[in-house]
Amino acid sequence: MSNSRKKVPALTSEQIKQIRELFDNGVTRAKTAEKVGISSARVQRVVQEYREEKERKRCVEIWGEHSKIVDDPNQPRYTGNWEDGLTNEDIPALKYRQKILESYGEAFASTDDREWPASATKTNDKDKRKNKKLIRILHTPGVIVKKFKPGFVLVNDLYVVSLNHRGWRLKGCGEEKYHGMNVIVWLKKMLEKGPDKSPRISVCGFSF
Repeated sequence: MSNSRKKVPALTSEQIKQIRELFDNGVTRAKTAEKVGISSARVQRVVQEYREEKERKRCVEIWGEHSKIVDDPNQPRYTGNWEDGLTNEDIPALKYRQKILESYGEAFASTDDREWPASATKTNDKDKRKNKKLIRILHTPGVIVKKFKPGFVLVNDLYVVSLNHRGWRLKGCGEEKYHGMNVIVWLKKMLEKGPDKSPRISVCGFSF
């Protein structure tokens, strides 16, 4: 008795095309196998390859759209800078930066996770949250914001405000407090009081 197996003929391009079309139309694997005249296992292999091909194309398209957003020559430009300060005139540019961050998040999500470090998603999410809070701060009338240190900004050369959480303190004071959920309402009240009426902290005099 011969131990040789009967060689299974390769699928034709027409069969593969038919399987793909049936898959796109929502036909089940069993019915597809019956229509094409092959086993369900072979149908599954074709479908899996087709899915992976579509995902790769979608990934390329999404990253392409992201690149267009990043490289758009008509995107809003900053009028200020971190050294001299950002004002409400810089909100359009920051909103566009938010658009870039959102687009990057979508592009990242379309990519095989194995190609990226585990921290990439967390970093992008944190950047989006910080940028959103910065925009809210700049919506407060009369505010000038400078970079203080990573994760913190200096508002009107007086208030050191965290972009990561609700912490804040007076410049030159070490004790941190927490502002209300609405940073615009809190900051507006603090600016209306002015530095002399702001609640001074007992441990002022050394850097945070």
